Formats: sequence, C-alpha cells, structure tokens
Amino acid sequence: TTSQTVYAVKEFRPRRKDETARNYIKKVTAEFCISSALHHANVVETLDLVLQRNTRAASCSIMEYCGGGTLDAVLRAKPLSYSEIACLFAQLCRGVAFLHSMGVAHRDLKPSNLLLTDAGHLKIADFGTSDVFQLPFESKSHLSHGVSGSMPYIPPEEWTSESYDAREADVWACGIVYYSLHFTSLPWRAAIPERDAHYRAYVAHRFRHLPTPVVARMTAPSRAFLVRILEPDPKLRLTATQLLVDPLVADVVAC
Repeated sequence: TTSQTVYAVKEFRPRRKDETARNYIKKVTAEFCISSALHHANVVETLDLVLQRNTRAASCSIMEYCGGGTLDAVLRAKPLSYSEIACLFAQLCRGVAFLHSMGVAHRDLKPSNLLLTDAGHLKIADFGTSDVFQLPFESKSHLSHGVSGSMPYIPPEEWTSESYDAREADVWACGIVYYSLHFTSLPWRAAIPERDAHYRAYVAHRFRHLPTPVVARMTAPSRAFLVRILEPDPKLRLTATQLLVDPLVADVVAC
C-alpha cells in the first residue's frame, strides 16, 4: 500500500518592486534557516524551501501540516475547560523554553501563530520576526531592537527602551495568551499606560480591580501565576525556565 503524507505550504510575500532579489532571498532564507534548525514536539517542523530567484513570484516553505488549525480559531469557537487550558499552556511553555535554549526568541507569539494537530498538540509557527540572540559559539546573549509583534502582545519595555531582552518579551506574550485561554479576549490593546486605561488599571491593581465574576473564571493560583508572568518590570518577570517548574505547568504530565 502507498501511504500519502500531507504537508503545509507557507507562501512568503512576493518580492517588492523596490527590493533587490538579493535582499528578498536573504530575508526568506533567514527565516528558513532558523525554523528548519528547530526540532521539538511543540514547534512546527520546517522541511524545505522553494526559492523564486528570478521572478516576482512568491517563494514558499514546506512544513509539517497541522490539521487542527490555529489556537485563535479554537478560542473563537468555544470556551476551554481548565484541563484544556493547562494542557495547551504547558505545551506553549515547553516550546518557548526550547526556543530560548537554542538561542532563538520568537518575538510574535499569539494564538494565530500557534497551530494544533488533529490530536490537539500545540505547535509554535511563523518565525518571520524571530531573533537569534545567541549563537552556539557565543558566550553572551545580545539584546534586540525595535518593536516586534502584534500590539496587544508587545511588552511595555519595547515601547520605552531602545534595546531589550527578547526572551523576556516572549514570556510577556505567553502571559497574554494565558489570559486569552481563560477569557477568550485580550486584557488591553497596548501595554502603554498613557494610552490604555485597562493597562493603566492593571499596573495599579494587578487585576484586583476586575469584577468578581470575571476574576472567578481563574483559580487563585492561576491569577497569581499570571501576574508573575505579566510583570511590567522585565527583570522581575518569570523566565521560560521558571514557567516550566511552576506547578501549574510542571504538574501537567501528558495531554
């Protein structure tokens, strides 16, 4: 019998008219080089790259197919149970901790970049804005520059600092995802106190200002955990490794 394997194809944007073929290929291959080197149960496997060198047609990469769609679509479809939330978030933490152990920060973690297999396994996808903060032969990590990601998931330090540790930014984005898993909504539009009243209230009260029915959707340990992830001071924020050892993640054995 002949078995058939289904793959996914990611089409990159076509080369712009004002963009040289060299620069376009450099951007496309940079993403491929990062993603194809990452092999983990909670990261989408990138298998091949098809380059369009001499035309303005789009290049594409061949990837593992995830039949369960995006986490964003799942959150729009139905509320999740506590066990489903724990399972999904534990997988996200494992994937992010792996990326950081490989010297890679994703820089655009959000439900639409988290894919699910038919069996419900979570996979981190889309490394188009990722940053290699430490190469294997380097003894020190370097900081990242520029605002990266989708506005509700961007940490406060990206708006106020010229440079920042992208690992800390990834953890902040994980916190926004954790909130979304519980509430199927976002806590604020931007982590800028001067522009967003919801974030300003969070800085002052750490969710204690929320109505009781809303707060009750999370257990007390989950709320305390979330506040430690969404710590405005990046140096006091939990690291990906610390996320893994918290009982809310470490006690999720298999799912």
